[in-house]
Amino acid sequence: MAVNSRAELRKKAIFFTLSAVLIGSLFMMYFSSQDFLSFRERAERAQVRVTAVNNFAENFEKVYVPRALFALTHKSFDSITEFVVSKKVDEGVDFRIENITAVLEQSIMNGTIRNNLGVDVGLPGMEGLNISTWLDNLTNISQEQMNIIIRYNLTSIRIYQPGAWTVNVSMIMGYNLTSPGVMSIVRPQVQVSTILKLDGVEDPLISIATNRIVVRHINRSGIDLEDQGLTGMQTVIDNGLYIYQNKSAPSFLMRFEGNLSPSACCGIESLVSKEMLDTLQTELGIDPYLDKSYADYQYFADEFDPLFPGMCRRSNKESGGNLYNYTGISDDPEEADPFPFRVDEFHANIIYPYAENEEMDVGCS
Repeated sequence: MAVNSRAELRKKAIFFTLSAVLIGSLFMMYFSSQDFLSFRERAERAQVRVTAVNNFAENFEKVYVPRALFALTHKSFDSITEFVVSKKVDEGVDFRIENITAVLEQSIMNGTIRNNLGVDVGLPGMEGLNISTWLDNLTNISQEQMNIIIRYNLTSIRIYQPGAWTVNVSMIMGYNLTSPGVMSIVRPQVQVSTILKLDGVEDPLISIATNRIVVRHINRSGIDLEDQGLTGMQTVIDNGLYIYQNKSAPSFLMRFEGNLSPSACCGIESLVSKEMLDTLQTELGIDPYLDKSYADYQYFADEFDPLFPGMCRRSNKESGGNLYNYTGISDDPEEADPFPFRVDEFHANIIYPYAENEEMDVGCS
């Protein structure tokens, strides 16, 4: 029995040893499989993270920053106009903008403008609104919510008009996006751009000239004036529509400066309406029905340059010293209080030659 017992014990020992080895092997297989799954999961998560950072970088460059430039430029248009008007109305200071692109660049970059004394001061409504503040806010949010660290540097901003109805804004910047433990994206120099359509934007020339008593927003005309003639012209006047006019009219950006020279690429103009003049008469108690050309930039020319010969003609057009009334507009028989609409000879002969008009000598050549 003893022998059998020892044999059984040896068998049991072998069994327990084999069992222990088997169990140990199973544990090793289990933990090995868990390590494999964790690695796979980590790999999948890392790939998701890499994709997320790449998407963020693409949106940062193509969506977030362009939208910020778009909003800041729109806001700058309004704030710069308000600054000029408030200087004149509240302080009696005739503030002139000499370089609108430089002023806009400073506004977008810092939210400031350089005043008459050469001191940079905040623009109304731009407190805390500039591209650096916006990027700093985005940096804080991205780090807190996504653990993405943004470092950036701004080099320059360029603003220009490629055509009459748009303003382009481009900014040169560099940036570094880092997701700790995942990846970094380094872009030492990129150009970020946006395009602003001018439809609905306030015309700075009219607002500044009238101290915002009259505010006209750019409303692009879709009327074929050559086809509709006098009827189309009346619609342009009544609705404050703007036409592309590159022979003598200034561009949108030039209107901030009171620069009334013609813009070959981007000139636009509207025509002064009876409603506009009636508003000026009511608010200012003056007679606005003056012997001037009613093309907007000519009518308000002396608000920007007293020496500008805008009464009857363009400074670069030797077109004579006469103004022209339009039969059917200037003397509407159904109007108890007729509207003495008139334009200079250049407009009558070149810009609106399809309407019947008659000469009126006002002796302002």
